[in-house]
Amino acid sequence: AVVAVATTSTLLQEWLGRRGGDPAWLYAASNAGSLGGLTAYVLLVEPTLALETQGRWWRWGVASWGGMMMITSLFFFRNCIQKPASIPVKLHIEKILVWMLMGAVPCFFLMAATRHLVTDVAPVPLLGLSPLALYLVAYTLAFGRGDQRLPSLLQPIAGLALLLMAGMGATDSRLGGAAPVVILHLAGFFLVSWGALAGQAASRPEPALLPAFYLATAVGGALGGTAQSTLAPVVFRWLGDWDYALGLAVLMLATPSGW
Repeated sequence: AVVAVATTSTLLQEWLGRRGGDPAWLYAASNAGSLGGLTAYVLLVEPTLALETQGRWWRWGVASWGGMMMITSLFFFRNCIQKPASIPVKLHIEKILVWMLMGAVPCFFLMAATRHLVTDVAPVPLLGLSPLALYLVAYTLAFGRGDQRLPSLLQPIAGLALLLMAGMGATDSRLGGAAPVVILHLAGFFLVSWGALAGQAASRPEPALLPAFYLATAVGGALGGTAQSTLAPVVFRWLGDWDYALGLAVLMLATPSGW
């Protein structure tokens, strides 16, 4: 059920693309919905509902989702405008690798930021959800904007935030303790993630290749997360996986087009 629900955004974008529309806003809407679900679960569902009740509501939700998907599919295929067959576009392996890299680095940075905040800066309850929430906000902004590039004024600000993040300790006394460090890290993480995901959004292909694009970025994200949790603490032990994530972010941010 989880895998089926996770394919909803890509499937709907494929359907909308067949009708000639720009489906990017659906991806932004799905991430906004994920942010709303995360917030609602933490603030409302988990504190008030028992696990058995949550499971019951989940089953009803999945059933409702299935019904809505059936209605949507019937509406689409009944009203679908058949577009003339287009010439197949050859997909090069270099493009797939670029998409995978664009999916891997932000996920690596997300997991590194989360680990660093909750283990090195401040082990505060729910603080570990802050990077994920900001990541979803960045996703929504990146895919919901007409101009999908990070505004030029924010690039030097993101670079400055990265320099400050790399140059301070976990609880730098010069800033008055952990709170300013947390705020600065979250702000820098948000700006860099927005830039990375804006570049990912700008690299979207034509609708016919969207499934390959989302598959490549998803595989890249999984590989990036796996590398951060399993390989980075061992391979980069002398450097620190957080510093390595900063280095990757700087490297990608410093490209001529900014991702």
